[in-house]
Amino acid sequence: PSNTEHPNDDNGHGTHVAGVIAESTNNGLEAAGIAYEALIMPVKACGLVTDSGPTPTPPATPAPPVYGCRQDDVADAIDWAVTHGADVINISAGSAGQSASIQIEAVNRALGAGILVVAASGNGGADKVGDPNLNYPAALPGVIAVGATGMTGERASYSNYGSSPEDPERTLDVVA
Repeated sequence: PSNTEHPNDDNGHGTHVAGVIAESTNNGLEAAGIAYEALIMPVKACGLVTDSGPTPTPPATPAPPVYGCRQDDVADAIDWAVTHGADVINISAGSAGQSASIQIEAVNRALGAGILVVAASGNGGADKVGDPNLNYPAALPGVIAVGATGMTGERASYSNYGSSPEDPERTLDVVA
């Protein structure tokens, strides 16, 4: 997305999730990751994207770029992680629309290679209120779908819940 070799975290979310997973212990910060001996392989799949849809008539001012994750970039990141030895792939992003075949195929290649694929259930729609459908790729078969809880252990108001739009039996696997 930024066309650089360095996976800079543009919004801090990836760094936060990496800390939850692998923050070192006994570091004086009163926190430790859930897998503090894990090694992190940062792979950037999101960044500033533009909508290059049909050219309007008459030409209008193009929309400014927004932060997002294109499915082909996510698929490329999954494939890169597979070929570079990942054991677990965490995707803390997703969309309400069904995954494109390129992303489904990449997830299936990772699963076929014995890699655990984990994805966020979603953070609601535009209203930021949790929706009763899992986002993709969390809604895909074989992917561990993760929802969010708040400090009280109850479902966070923004966390998606419920099931896969195609498979009502496919629900959240874990919340944290």
